[in-house]
Amino acid sequence: MNWWVPNKAVQVFGIRLVGEMHLPVPYTADRTRAGRILLDAVGRHTVQLQELGRVALEELQRRYFVDAAELEPRVYWQLTDNWLQMSVRFVARERGVRALKDRITHEVLSELDAAGIQVASTTFEVTALPPLRIDTGDRSTADAVHHGGDSR
Repeated sequence: MNWWVPNKAVQVFGIRLVGEMHLPVPYTADRTRAGRILLDAVGRHTVQLQELGRVALEELQRRYFVDAAELEPRVYWQLTDNWLQMSVRFVARERGVRALKDRITHEVLSELDAAGIQVASTTFEVTALPPLRIDTGDRSTADAVHHGGDSR
């Protein structure tokens, strides 16, 4: 499963504004809960704005025209033809981003499993086939195949 889609990272004073993490969620899932799971995990594992410091925050705002509120983790929803795409951006330290993403992924998947929420996928599984009827002209043979046994 590959649901991390990195954007270019912006670095200021050893802090990295990482791209977005995307989570496809089925429309039938508890979307509010899935969003909360994603936001809570990201919030627990990433840099809090107060850790940035005033100078780094002002430099990010000056260079990249972002408000401090835009740096807080937030889940965005986007409708697609197959699922609801949830995206979240977060701030992290310059080093250890791969390990950070790994920790977030493990936590999110564990919490989604516990909540009974699946990650949406374009993979299809054949779970049931309609009854197969073979018409040989002999009614008893066709009925036997259709019912999985002899037609008595």
